[in-house]
Amino acid sequence: IKNDQLRFTELIKEKIDLMKLPNTLFPLVFDNDGTLKEKYMRNFTIKPVCTFNTHLIGINLKQVQDVHLRRAMFYGANRDEMVQQILYGYGEVIGGAVPPGMNNYIPLFENIYNPEKAREELKLSHYDGDEIELLIHDLANSEQIGQIFQRQMNDIGIMIKLVKLDFNSVIGKMVKGDSQLFSMFADIVFSSPEPLLINLFTTAKIPVPNFWNYSNENVDQQLESLRDLNDRKKSVKDSAKIEKVIMSTVPAVFLYRQENVVMYSDKFKNLKINEHNHYMFGKLKKAE
Repeated sequence: IKNDQLRFTELIKEKIDLMKLPNTLFPLVFDNDGTLKEKYMRNFTIKPVCTFNTHLIGINLKQVQDVHLRRAMFYGANRDEMVQQILYGYGEVIGGAVPPGMNNYIPLFENIYNPEKAREELKLSHYDGDEIELLIHDLANSEQIGQIFQRQMNDIGIMIKLVKLDFNSVIGKMVKGDSQLFSMFADIVFSSPEPLLINLFTTAKIPVPNFWNYSNENVDQQLESLRDLNDRKKSVKDSAKIEKVIMSTVPAVFLYRQENVVMYSDKFKNLKINEHNHYMFGKLKKAE
């Protein structure tokens, strides 16, 4: 059933038993605090699922070369506000590309949202007040993200101009390097941080998927050295150290990872879904 509203109607009528809720239905299903509305509580259960995905503001390093300006954007982005306003709380703030918990990965970021530090970095920059273009599109709450980010940047003194295109046009401009900032999202297929960092940040991966044109010979060597490590714990720890170095120059403003929210009939219990969004129906049981 391709239409979200029709699929939801079928769920309420108990003609189907389960559906993943798109963000567009959150206002219909949830109260402002993210709890299920009372009229649905009797017959349905909500299952939030942490998956490996990322939503971000990408930066073309060739067009936005001022590292202090990029750091101002990093520290000035109130990610928690986005999670609450857009996702009703069903998301997790992130500071880098690797989702927390991936193969026991622990990011090394502190004070991700720090408006005072953002203003300090802006003073150190050569920013002259010109508008910076941010490409947005019609998928994955891109327009809402853009509007909130625009307001947050304005609060610290950075002018953002939103330019809305269709999704494929945004991808095309990203690949060509014909953008300053771009709103983007991705579902992550990797289960460990090393290949993710190698794909996103090594020079050899420019322009895809290293859309930001990040290039650092020392980082290239460190990432390649991870391939030869047999100690998995050390490899994951080293990945966090390398990512911290990468993010110190802010090739992108990573915002949050969204939780998938599944609404299903209370005729069932013990719904299990893993981080790669695989439904383990073998574990599903009928409610007594």
